[in-house]
Amino acid sequence: MVKIDLKYLLLIIISAFLVYIEGGIVFSSILYMLLLALFFSITYITVIYKAMDLSIELDKFEVSTEENINITTEIKSKIPLYLPIVKIENEEISYIMKNYQGHVFSFWRELKLQDKIVPCIRGIYDFGRLNITLIDPLGIIKMKFKLHYKSIVKVYVKRNTNLQTREIHNKIPEIHKNEGYNFNSMDELRELREYRQGDSLKRVHWRLLCKRQELYVKEYECNQGKSEILILDMSKKIMDIDPTGRKEEELVEFAFNYIFKKVSEGYSINLFINNKNSKNLFIHDYIGIKLLEEYFLTNFSFGDVDINDYLLNDDISLVTVPIIIVPFYEDIDISKIEKKYHADECLFYSFSKYSKDNIINI
Repeated sequence: MVKIDLKYLLLIIISAFLVYIEGGIVFSSILYMLLLALFFSITYITVIYKAMDLSIELDKFEVSTEENINITTEIKSKIPLYLPIVKIENEEISYIMKNYQGHVFSFWRELKLQDKIVPCIRGIYDFGRLNITLIDPLGIIKMKFKLHYKSIVKVYVKRNTNLQTREIHNKIPEIHKNEGYNFNSMDELRELREYRQGDSLKRVHWRLLCKRQELYVKEYECNQGKSEILILDMSKKIMDIDPTGRKEEELVEFAFNYIFKKVSEGYSINLFINNKNSKNLFIHDYIGIKLLEEYFLTNFSFGDVDINDYLLNDDISLVTVPIIIVPFYEDIDISKIEKKYHADECLFYSFSKYSKDNIINI
């Protein structure tokens, strides 16, 4: 897009009007000089545009959030013409850095521009989309155009080495420890037996009671394979509350690093994700971790299914006590999910702050 300075254009129109009304060599000379300058500016900036060559260099193509990316934009001209004002703005940097104004500079033959950014949100970024503005030496013509050089960087969820499994274990509610639950192995259901005096009501099979009108309790045995069931809520409410995505990133980062640490300690994680693109992943090795990384790279919290409806999904088979990561614990309708879960047996991680032993603040 080419724009002519409005004041200069008005001056040409006035000169042309005076030539038409008054005539004479003076007004005609002024008009011709103005038109000649306009022609010079158009020609000059067109030549610069044709001779200009841009390239983008990235020091990394795969990073984690909060990791530096250095971007070098190199501008070269095939002919030695001076351009007093050039502005280059990178669209992707503008999206990441709200106070970014681009680069304004004078250009002669060759120039390199440096940008260092730190993405806080995971995703696939293309730093090759440029908005360029050129202004000729007389300030008459302003040319704006876009260029696109495919420069992709994948920003993965941050691996937080400070998230220690041991610290999480210290937060295991006493109700689980007292009941003989082994969260290191997540005890598996072995059998049902008749209720005996002294058995905890937390182990009563309530659904069976409703059907047979008899009390049965659940017996567990240690699973040497060490496995856990993890349910992650990625419904869209968290994005509605925080459109910047920072809170959602914190939720995903916690879930990923919890799983990463567990797998590195020899656990197998059966992960259920409530999202628009819901997923069930069985993660027990590095390949599973990479699959989870790729899922989080392109999937954000836009799930339409209510977490309570998702928890009652028949696809979620419970052979161990689940760990549920939910942004807001108050969204859990205890009376609704009680048919399948005993809320005081589940371990919840949430942004909500409660004093209950089995609700841990992220």
